[in-house]
Amino acid sequence: MPNLAACFNELTQEGLLDVQAGQPRNLSERERLRVARMAQAGRADEAVGEFLRCSLDGDEPTMELVSDPSYRNLCNDAVLNVFENAQLDYVATPERQRFLLRYAGNRPLTLALLQQAWRACQANEQRHERNELMGVHEKLQQTKPPTVKEIDALADDEVDRLYHDSLRAYANSVRQPPGLIA
Repeated sequence: MPNLAACFNELTQEGLLDVQAGQPRNLSERERLRVARMAQAGRADEAVGEFLRCSLDGDEPTMELVSDPSYRNLCNDAVLNVFENAQLDYVATPERQRFLLRYAGNRPLTLALLQQAWRACQANEQRHERNELMGVHEKLQQTKPPTVKEIDALADDEVDRLYHDSLRAYANSVRQPPGLIA
C-alpha cells in the first residue's frame, strides 16, 4: 500500500496522472520548462496562458475560467510560477514566497502585484541586513575586553571560550566585504 501511495504522489507531482475533465493537474517537467523559457524571454502573459492551458489538459483558458473562484488557486499558482521565472533578480526561498503572499493579502495575484511585492521584499531585506550589521557593531562597542586580573581569575574552560569567541569575532570581521561598517 505505501508503494501505491508513493507511485500516486509521484505521478501527481509530475503531471502524469489522469484527472477528471475540468480539474487542473500539475505540469510535467517538459511543460514547466516551456513555461519558464517563455517567461524568461519576456513573454509573461503568454507563459501564464500556457501554464493554465497545460494544467487544464489543453483547454483554452477563458476570462470566465480566470474569474471563477474555484480556479483562483490555479491562476495564482500560474502567476507566481511565471513571476519566479521571469524576475531575473529573484531567487525563490520559502521566506520570500511567504513575504510575497503576505504582501498580496487576499488579492488575486498578478505580475504587477508580485513585482511591487518583490520591491518591498528587497527593501525589507536591506533594512534587515543593515539592522543586523548595526546590532553587531553596537554589541562589539558595548563589550569591554577583560583586564589581565580578570583573565587570571577565569577558569580554564572560560579562558578557552573567550579565546574561541575572539577568534570567531576576528574571522567575521575579516570576512566582511569592504565598505561595510565593522
